[in-house]
Amino acid sequence: MLKKHDPSAGLQWNLFIPRIEEEIDPNLPLVRLADEIPWESIEKQFKHGYARRGRPGKSVRMMVGLHFLQRLFALSEERLVAQWCQEPSWQYLCGMAFFDPTPPLERSALPHWRKRFSPENLERALLRMVEVGESLGILQYHAGQLTLLEQQP
Repeated sequence: MLKKHDPSAGLQWNLFIPRIEEEIDPNLPLVRLADEIPWESIEKQFKHGYARRGRPGKSVRMMVGLHFLQRLFALSEERLVAQWCQEPSWQYLCGMAFFDPTPPLERSALPHWRKRFSPENLERALLRMVEVGESLGILQYHAGQLTLLEQQP
């Protein structure tokens, strides 16, 4: 089932837990990228891979964001999930409202999710993200390789 993108759904606002955007530098490359990506359009592109009934899946933004980060940093699923737990800007890119030091999913979930979509569909989403990143001057895509031009601090 397609989950509506609301990373704070089910989470009560808490005066003592700041939202992730209050804690990270808005000038970080991945934060700037996250703010400019047309997430609604990307969600429409992937909604056919989600069931209408049953347990809701992870949000499209979460899964596409993780797929993008894996390609960008050339990480295994295991390293991707471990690194995600330590990087607030990664979590922001993936649509999280609050920093969460726990893994977002089992490492086997990402390959399983990718199998539901054609390689062309996945590549089209990555290319949309790359177009935004290139227009911001923070990403480069050449010969199938993604490069972050501005390094994270």
